[in-house]
Amino acid sequence: RQGGVDKHNDFLKCLDLYLEGVFSAEELVTVVHESMISNSNLKKLYGPFKAMIGAKQSETLPISELDFSHCPRSGVSYRKLPKDYIPPLCSARTPFQERVLNDDWVSLANGREDFLHMKRTQYEIAMFLCEDDRYELDMLIEANISTIRAIKSKIAEYEDKQEGT
Repeated sequence: RQGGVDKHNDFLKCLDLYLEGVFSAEELVTVVHESMISNSNLKKLYGPFKAMIGAKQSETLPISELDFSHCPRSGVSYRKLPKDYIPPLCSARTPFQERVLNDDWVSLANGREDFLHMKRTQYEIAMFLCEDDRYELDMLIEANISTIRAIKSKIAEYEDKQEGT
């Protein structure tokens, strides 16, 4: 029961943020989507809820749902976005960024989810641990050297002040 009360309070907080203008209607729908869809009682209210607050449907599919099977390739993992795909707007870009940033190509994973990596031997594990320890030791040595320099500098300043008085 406590979990339901917490979810209800979270939902009310999200509504409050929407009413205060912190969330747009689309952002509110995105935030509460998972909790509404996962609850069988609320699932049927999700559509009317979206319509009631005036959330617009996204005009384009997310990139993860696009079919790239007929799109041009560049190398193994890059595919050109379909011509009819409308990318999300970015209002903060400068003209220079508009010219140089990539809005046409995406990187797709070409591996399988069920791929298993080879297990490391005990010697490889020991070698990686040794490398990690050496890196950590190098960082500590550099930090100590930096501290010693700072202390020497402060000592020199102090001695200069003592000679001046």
